[in-house]
Amino acid sequence: MVTPAPTAAGTLTAAEPVPVAILARTSTLLLQDPIASVRRQLRSCEQWLPPGWFIAGVYSDVESGGTDLEARSQTESWRILTDAGLPRDGGMADLLAEAASPAPRFAVVVCEDIERSARDTFTALRLEKELSRHGIPLFATDEPADIAGVNATTVLVRRVKQGVAEWYRIQLKEKVWKGFVEHNAEGWNIGTPPHGYAGQRFPHPNPVKASQGRTKTRLVINPVTAPAVAAIFTWRVAAKLGAPTIAARLNADPATYPPQAAPPGGPRARCAPSWPTPNTPGIRCSAGAATATAAKCPPR
Repeated sequence: MVTPAPTAAGTLTAAEPVPVAILARTSTLLLQDPIASVRRQLRSCEQWLPPGWFIAGVYSDVESGGTDLEARSQTESWRILTDAGLPRDGGMADLLAEAASPAPRFAVVVCEDIERSARDTFTALRLEKELSRHGIPLFATDEPADIAGVNATTVLVRRVKQGVAEWYRIQLKEKVWKGFVEHNAEGWNIGTPPHGYAGQRFPHPNPVKASQGRTKTRLVINPVTAPAVAAIFTWRVAAKLGAPTIAARLNADPATYPPQAAPPGGPRARCAPSWPTPNTPGIRCSAGAATATAAKCPPR
């Protein structure tokens, strides 16, 4: 009989090699650098592995932690990872499909931090239960490794961390929204000006950002596109039309409703390729245009 060998953490693992799937997730491109984030997660997971455990697959996504399991891996935002040469065998959907297969290629799933699996407690619990149903434990690198699964204390700490992660996500959304409200109340605009208006740049009110050449935009009436404002109001209030229908009507008659020009100074915060996600459906940026823009932008 072979006795399992103790790990550095003092726990016991199986004597035979253990195939591991690394689960990585990073937020959308507008929030951080996905390449650096996933690279760090892969390194953390690899350093955590006990003797005899080896990486059998890497499953990563670039999307919000609040995304439901069914909506994960439904975009091509992950291409920025593979384009950078990072290993990837699929996303969350592929991980779950492999776990449910008759002979999955991994026996354990590891993530850097439990919030990387999801920042929504219900979604994170669903993932754990789905993997557990197939006999596959889920670990985080700040937890002890044991092929038998997590213990009672680990579960308690994990549930607290999952609750904190969800609280932080919701609190951050609330603060961001309040920031946008205050930003608009002061007369500033974000992104492309709406129909009927044009953006006028001013030095940033923060002296440090102003010294870096940063600016903020105020809205002014654009006489060329101003007629669209009355039309949009009528279509929305009187005809009860939705935004997609109104946009289609504006685009169908460019002579009457000229398209909005890009904000002065070019696109803002677009220093990397962007793809749509369930939480940021309006983001679009071609790879070629993004590459040209990235050449002029400092690394983030």
